[in-house]
Amino acid sequence: MSTQGDSSDRGAHRVDEMALTRITSDPHNCGGRPRIKRTRVRVSDLLDVLAHGASRTEILADFAYLADEDITAALAYGTRSSDHRTELLEALSNGERLIEIR
Repeated sequence: MSTQGDSSDRGAHRVDEMALTRITSDPHNCGGRPRIKRTRVRVSDLLDVLAHGASRTEILADFAYLADEDITAALAYGTRSSDHRTELLEALSNGERLIEIR
């Protein structure tokens, strides 16, 4: 096993962590569903339009208040939630914030 692969995995993890700071969840907004911080755009909405073929450019044109990093954050969140579905759903159903708002 190469150490280069290990290093790039750690780098990818840091990028995911940075991206995830753009996501928040609050039981008083969007029914507690994860959303892009300071907006009412749910992560699931971004994932849905991407899954239906919208490009980043199209999304950013339609939602001028979003940044490309918000799309990256939604993808990172979706990836992570597919690995930790049970814990995330339990946390959301308990009204917990998944990411601390600073």
